[in-house]
Amino acid sequence: MNRKNRSHYSLILVTIVIGILLSIHTFLVSRNRDHDRIGEYFKDRAQHHYDSLRMEIELNLHSIESLGALYASNRVVTRDIFRVFAGELLARYPSIQGLEWIPRILDAQRPFYEQLAKREGFPLFRITERDTHKNLVTAARRDEYFPVYFVEPFDGNEVALGFDLASNPKRRTALEAARDTGNMVASQRLSLVQETAGEYGFVVFLPVYKKGLRSDTSESYRKYLRGFILGVFRIGDIVKNALDDKVCAGIDFSIYDMSAPKENRHLYLHRSQLSPKNTAQEIAEGPFSRELFRQDKTLNVAGREWKIVYTATPGYAAFRGSWRPWGVFFVGLAFTGLGAGFLWSNLRRMQSFADMNTLLLAEVKERERAQEGLHASERLYRTFINATNDLVFLKDEKLRYVMVNDASLKFYKKTLDDVLGRTVFEFAPENVAESCGQSDMAALESGTFIITEEIIGDRVYEAIKFPVRLSGDKVGVGGYIRDITERKQAQENIKQAMEKLRKTLTGTIQAVSLIVEMKDPYTAGHQRRVSRLASAIAQEMGLPADVIDSVRTAGVLHDIGKISVPSEILSKPTHLTDIEFELIKVHARSGYSILKDAELPHSIAKIVLQHHERLEGSGYPDGLKGDEILLEARILGIADTVEAIASHRPYRPGHGINIALEEIEKNKGILYDADAVDACCKLFREKRFSFETTES
Repeated sequence: MNRKNRSHYSLILVTIVIGILLSIHTFLVSRNRDHDRIGEYFKDRAQHHYDSLRMEIELNLHSIESLGALYASNRVVTRDIFRVFAGELLARYPSIQGLEWIPRILDAQRPFYEQLAKREGFPLFRITERDTHKNLVTAARRDEYFPVYFVEPFDGNEVALGFDLASNPKRRTALEAARDTGNMVASQRLSLVQETAGEYGFVVFLPVYKKGLRSDTSESYRKYLRGFILGVFRIGDIVKNALDDKVCAGIDFSIYDMSAPKENRHLYLHRSQLSPKNTAQEIAEGPFSRELFRQDKTLNVAGREWKIVYTATPGYAAFRGSWRPWGVFFVGLAFTGLGAGFLWSNLRRMQSFADMNTLLLAEVKERERAQEGLHASERLYRTFINATNDLVFLKDEKLRYVMVNDASLKFYKKTLDDVLGRTVFEFAPENVAESCGQSDMAALESGTFIITEEIIGDRVYEAIKFPVRLSGDKVGVGGYIRDITERKQAQENIKQAMEKLRKTLTGTIQAVSLIVEMKDPYTAGHQRRVSRLASAIAQEMGLPADVIDSVRTAGVLHDIGKISVPSEILSKPTHLTDIEFELIKVHARSGYSILKDAELPHSIAKIVLQHHERLEGSGYPDGLKGDEILLEARILGIADTVEAIASHRPYRPGHGINIALEEIEKNKGILYDADAVDACCKLFREKRFSFETTES
């Protein structure tokens, strides 16, 4: 075997070795990418579940805030009002095991509260505590008490009624922490009395202060403390309401209270169906936590730091993985074998022609070098401009083509010989030639870039032209023309989509309004009519279009908070009692709570909150005055008042529009904004506005 043959066989061996190495490399790269893909999917699933769990916890804690808002906006909350309000929250949030009102009772007030509870149907009521033997006994005398005064559901919680939470040192510590910060405070894990599955729960304390008297100091917090709202939650129910089994397939997670002592940190453990039976300790701290993937998330729950540990099961990668890495590996080996076989089959044939090919190749290479020197530049240039679908061209000082690419020839349906050395007027349609000629001259005369859009047939083209210095002082025109029909269509589609989205939002708002009105059929259409009048007043006042739209939207939604008010109160055929009216007044703040986190424009939630405020401060819920009230809310309040007086109600017939206008004029500048009152009266008296028609 001569040296030449040995080199050929070495080439085959090198080809095999390189092919195997490349196959292994591509296998490893593909496997790592697959691993990364699984890792990103795991992170996405963990984040999705974390977001769902966080939202579920926030919704449950929001129920405590809603009950707190009831107390914040009412000086007196009776046991019946508490039962109705708490009952709706318990029905809406099944994770809540119980809701309680814990008033602060001074020692001098103790006889009054005990007698009041007895008159309300609890003849054995007393303030109690547990003695050293854990028995319930009458509470000893002290400066203040924090007994369970209201509790829902009452069934199963009878023993808790009257129990002084401050008599327990641990619970008193939590009460004092909530009192001195003014914030909601959660407890450590608890074993609930009603628990049968061995899961943990926790309680949340929300301090309530006397209305308008609190300031942000520890002394004022203690002085003006009114009591606490207490909520009892079962952790397992919260997790199950947030859990999506498809999201958590192959993923274990545990929840820990990092604010608690180490031995009391574990709160909850979820095992996937793909998971071995590991304990929470093994998942969080053992070697299994280092397998495959892990995500640690933290969550603030009413002042406590919870930690959620997500870990993939050992079979997660196999469950989510693919056969692609192995496929790439075996395809690489197959190509390696084919390449080696091809080289081997051609080895002997190459040897027989070796001598003859040596001379022939030498001559061919010499010619190729000569031709390559002549055409290398042209090939590179034409390759570049022919790689694009844009029409690329260069014209001389007389606007004759000196260079065009293949896309241009295809557009004009001409050959290169038909175009070079000629102007566009000599071969193109008249309308195309006229448009191109005008933009060519504009580029030459201006000496700058010229960008134009031209419609040819059913297509839209963008032409960019610019002056190009040729040999000597000659200046030609270069440029390119691009088909932008799809881009224009995309822009139009986006515009249509935005309009459709706007209509969808409007429809959604109308649907929400109808849901509210279904609770009170006697005032059906009230929100729609108020919205129509309010937006007309804003337009008459010359306000910007976005403000008018916000007033219109707020008008449709202004009574959404009534969804939390019992239907029998809304449709009561007689005048409301003081307690019933206090419940009605909650609807403004309830509406704000519903809308404040929604993606709505221009402070719509605040407009809904303030639409019952009045200029001299007699309104509700916050008693705002003058410019403290948004202009939009002042307009909406006038429209609401006019419609309510003019229309029928279950407890009286409608007074008519004239009486309504007299009412707002009488209180112009006192209760109602003067400019808005003038605009409203002008609409009805001069422009003949009607609730049932819109102005042209």
